[in-house]
Amino acid sequence: MAMRRELKTFLVRLIVTILIFGIIGAVLYFLQVQWHLFDEPLKFLEQKIATTEQSMGIELVAGISIGTIVFLVFILLIPILMRKVNNKVYIKSVQRGLLSAFVFFISDSLYKWMESFGQIYVIIAIAGIVLVTIILIELFALSMKKEEESAVRTDLIAAVVSGLMFGLVLKVIMVIINVSKSRLGL
Repeated sequence: MAMRRELKTFLVRLIVTILIFGIIGAVLYFLQVQWHLFDEPLKFLEQKIATTEQSMGIELVAGISIGTIVFLVFILLIPILMRKVNNKVYIKSVQRGLLSAFVFFISDSLYKWMESFGQIYVIIAIAGIVLVTIILIELFALSMKKEEESAVRTDLIAAVVSGLMFGLVLKVIMVIINVSKSRLGL
């Protein structure tokens, strides 16, 4: 398979950029180790970072800090500012990801709650979630334009399934970790 010209150009630029920053970093490190030229600026930066971390570390709700929110907003905005990113598709994908996370949270919470009643209730709850989800997706898809209906239905189903699959994968990983711990005597 031949590499596209754009990919080759990107890789060459990436490698050159890494090399340039590596050389600059090595020179700056050498200067710091040999003559301690940057001691004062580094102390100042460390104090600023500590102050910022302290003020950004204030918890708002249930362990979510201002710093976490600022970081997430920053991460969310970076792709919007990039060239060659379709912002409409990006926003839709983020929305689908949030839907997936929400479905995981609801299904996991309901699963844990229903587990206390017994396995038959877990099965009934899962069947209920699937039924309600299918109905909601169908209502939403049918409210779209005819040409968008299939794509919206597919996107929503994929988001929901990925949320449920994430929950399943997480549970399998936790079982493997617990079994490994018990076998190793940890």
